[in-house]
Amino acid sequence: MRIPENIIDDIRNASEVVSLIGSYVKLKKTGSSFVGLCPFHNEKTPSFSVSPSKQIWRCFGCNRSGNVFTFIMEYEKLNFIEAVRTLAEKSGITIPESGSQKSDYEGGESKSAMIYKVNRAAASEYHKNLMSDAGEDARKYLSERGIKGDMLKDHGIGLAPDEWEWLKQKLSGRGFTQNSLIGSGLMGKSEQGGTYDRFKNRIVFPVINESGKVVAFGGRIWLAESGGAKYVNSSESPVYVKGRVLYGLYQTKEKIRESNRIILVEGYTDFLSIRAAGISDVAATSGTALTTGQARLAKRFADKAVLLYDGDSAGQKAAVRAAIVLLGEGFDVGVVQLPDGSDPDSFVREEGIDKLRELIKNAHSFVDFRIGIIPEEELSSSILKARMARNIVEEIFDLNDELLKGALLKDFASRLGVDEEVLLKESKKFRAFDAADGKVDQVSVTLNDITQRAEYQLAMFLLSANEDVYNSAGEFLKEHTFSHKGIGNIVGLLLNSGFEPNQSKLYDEINEPTERALLSKMLNEIGLVEDEEKTFNESKLRLQKINLDTENRKLRDEIREAEEKGEEPALLIQQQKELTDRLRELEN
Repeated sequence: MRIPENIIDDIRNASEVVSLIGSYVKLKKTGSSFVGLCPFHNEKTPSFSVSPSKQIWRCFGCNRSGNVFTFIMEYEKLNFIEAVRTLAEKSGITIPESGSQKSDYEGGESKSAMIYKVNRAAASEYHKNLMSDAGEDARKYLSERGIKGDMLKDHGIGLAPDEWEWLKQKLSGRGFTQNSLIGSGLMGKSEQGGTYDRFKNRIVFPVINESGKVVAFGGRIWLAESGGAKYVNSSESPVYVKGRVLYGLYQTKEKIRESNRIILVEGYTDFLSIRAAGISDVAATSGTALTTGQARLAKRFADKAVLLYDGDSAGQKAAVRAAIVLLGEGFDVGVVQLPDGSDPDSFVREEGIDKLRELIKNAHSFVDFRIGIIPEEELSSSILKARMARNIVEEIFDLNDELLKGALLKDFASRLGVDEEVLLKESKKFRAFDAADGKVDQVSVTLNDITQRAEYQLAMFLLSANEDVYNSAGEFLKEHTFSHKGIGNIVGLLLNSGFEPNQSKLYDEINEPTERALLSKMLNEIGLVEDEEKTFNESKLRLQKINLDTENRKLRDEIREAEEKGEEPALLIQQQKELTDRLRELEN
């Protein structure tokens, strides 16, 4: 069905752009705008700007831009209708339904929307099963770890029974097809052609993104006699990239924001155990080493990070790697050293929450932690000490902040008893490699020649606050044949929208990212023009000259071609003379 235009307008007006984007991106007020790190490409310096007065956003780094709908479309990987429905739900606006519920956008429901819908239904069925009589033993298992009552409900924890097609039977009764279950990754297909529940006989942890949608699942074996891997996690999908999600963040982000600190653990049960014990500013990486994407997600809510990983050698190595990622994103980093063989879950159960709070309060600095986990025998000779220093230099080399890197090298040199200058020289031997995820997925705005640049500059005046300038630009441009298709499309939109259009609404009419980037560039630059009338007349004159000069060259070629064929070019020569006279008039 098509959503009425007035309903779309109501939803847009109810979705304040700063509040909406601020729930995804950490924004800071700068002048009349808000800025932050772009969620669509990797960057160290904020180039993402949100305008509350215009209700639009733009990234000057990757050239993406738009309004509240396009932001949700880009971030949640939804089509326009799905984005409208998402914001309607957030705003409490009811969309009147009539006829078929199938979207008329690009032929129907997207795969992303299908996965969200199936995941929500599956999470509901798994949770109901855990809370039923069939889940009594699993609830007891969780209760022994302090995970019970509201925690089960708050995180939607569920149980997949020891049956191959239980989920298929449950969801087929709710209208979901086998293809949608397989497409979502909840079910797999056997070599014999049958299907099976990927999380069979496991406690199931729904992974919820920061906007509250179930994007994936983690399953953990809880019976000692069960076979297979301890953990099974959803595969990546259009809605789930594991390196961009933190488990539990949706439920704890406000506490994290309040304390300006995020405690990071590795597993689901670690997270749930310490949260159940009373520590709320926590999230989990769950199934992946900490990524830059996860660190940037955490940075939207806090400036300090405390790593609370397992106490064994593997946990220590993971903590070192994670600390370097966090330092690179500007965090004040602390690291907790748990006893060897202990993890956050077991430590809370055996030692109590107060002892854990004390360890978190007295978390080591990165340098202290890194030095502290070096076995004494690895520092027992000058050769071994030099080898360790070289390892540490290599570990921190990819940090982009040269001041931070220099300060760390100085601290490590002091602690290892190595000459600082020697350590700095050693660091220069390493060659940095471009990270694959560091390349900007840029939307290019390319104006190839003077004609296109002139078209762009003149089209910009259709956004003028001066009605005379707007009318003059419209009169001229509606007769112009554009060499740049994107500019021509934007001009058509602006002419149809009238004087001083709703700038946020304009983005609803543009599907092409390059055209949105062009519009955003125009909106940004029109405000920089000091004397609009004078600049408009100069731009108009420039494009008129370009058009006449183009026609003149074309006539010159036609005259030469006629002469070569022995034809009389008198009429063409007369037309060329008239063009030359018009050019002289313009120049005078």
